[in-house]
Amino acid sequence: MDIQRKFKKLNDAVIDRQRNPATAQNRIELSRMLSEIIEFHSLVKQYTNRFSTLYNTIIFLMFGLSSIILCANLFGINTAIALHNTADAVRAIVFIPLVTVYVTFPCHFGHLVTMSAETIDESINQCCWEEFPVRVQKMQAIMMIMSQRPVYIQGVMNTKCSRESFQKIVKLAFSYFSMMRSIDG
Repeated sequence: MDIQRKFKKLNDAVIDRQRNPATAQNRIELSRMLSEIIEFHSLVKQYTNRFSTLYNTIIFLMFGLSSIILCANLFGINTAIALHNTADAVRAIVFIPLVTVYVTFPCHFGHLVTMSAETIDESINQCCWEEFPVRVQKMQAIMMIMSQRPVYIQGVMNTKCSRESFQKIVKLAFSYFSMMRSIDG
């Protein structure tokens, strides 16, 4: 069951509680439901932190090397075309999508993790928490505090896996290529 459905179920339980008199069982059920949501959110944050810690150097190197490889391929295409070497130009052109896909996957999936975490945050804030019992409201406040810090998969030097990072890598590669081309004359 995804987190949005859990929040909807929690909201429905609170609305149902308003119609029916509050019982100890209802309060326990609300607390249990919110505890499950908090636990899930905490697991998401722990997983992304562990993943980032484990792969931070790899992600940083992958981004750096990818921009250099893209730059070298662009320069190789430029040189091969200038020398009328069609085979080398085709080889370099075929290699560019491979490098692009290599960088796209971590950026895309990192972006999905960030967007999923933001969806959780939105669900937390849209929850009708003011209707909850006081004990559940306190748990909700903890959840709101936990959700303030965004979730990112990142590498060394705060290199975030996101679509913006992908764009920066491509721009960096093109900048290097432009610089090399101007030096080459």
